[in-house]
Amino acid sequence: GKGGGEGGGKTTLEELRSLSVEGYMTRELEGYSWSKPEAFRVAECIVQGWAWVRSRSEFVRRLGIWDVLRDKASGLEYYCHGASDECCLEVPPSASWQAIQARAEGGQRLGIAREWQEFRDSDKNTFFYRANKGMYRWDRPVEIIGDLPDRCSCTVFGNEPAVQAWYTCDDCNKTMKSDPSRGDNMVRICVQCARLCHTSKGHRVRFVRESAVACNCKKIACFAEIVSLRERQLVRDLRDQHREDRR
Repeated sequence: GKGGGEGGGKTTLEELRSLSVEGYMTRELEGYSWSKPEAFRVAECIVQGWAWVRSRSEFVRRLGIWDVLRDKASGLEYYCHGASDECCLEVPPSASWQAIQARAEGGQRLGIAREWQEFRDSDKNTFFYRANKGMYRWDRPVEIIGDLPDRCSCTVFGNEPAVQAWYTCDDCNKTMKSDPSRGDNMVRICVQCARLCHTSKGHRVRFVRESAVACNCKKIACFAEIVSLRERQLVRDLRDQHREDRR
């Protein structure tokens, strides 16, 4: 038969999807048989298959009555009921993001425009939610990580557009007399410029989206303020050395 069978063969996660458990543990049988009923054999394959998958899985997190496990071979995550050992690939209703958030406590807001909010659920799992996008993440979003480089993204990518979270500054938009509703004239700044330069001035900074963009902070004399002190000192040293050579 397909999958585990009576010989203890291996069943993949994809094969477990196709096995049916209808009629499992039928209590009323018409007559007797030395051979296993088909429904029982199929259910036995499922039990053996999941047991094998669990033997090569690692624990990820607990969500109420469900444990989230990860199959080391495929990287797929699945759900295991803590009491019955029932396993499934589909997200159980009580483990959905909406159900998790309903029993979680909201914490501080993070990000330059405070677009992310940190939550902690009843199982002490931390996750992050961005309301304007309806986006959930278990991992801390990169734009709110505290140890970002102290330099503009254009020091790495130059004037070439690069996929990144970018922001605009309402105060600088007014200074440049640009129309904030038009993307072509909008001040587009990377997360480093937004946090290290504009926010420190008390400017009104807001998150726009994540897309391919080049930081145009040079238009507003922002770039020179956030290059690292070491790089500034290097520029001064090179300038002094050049003057010495000319003498």
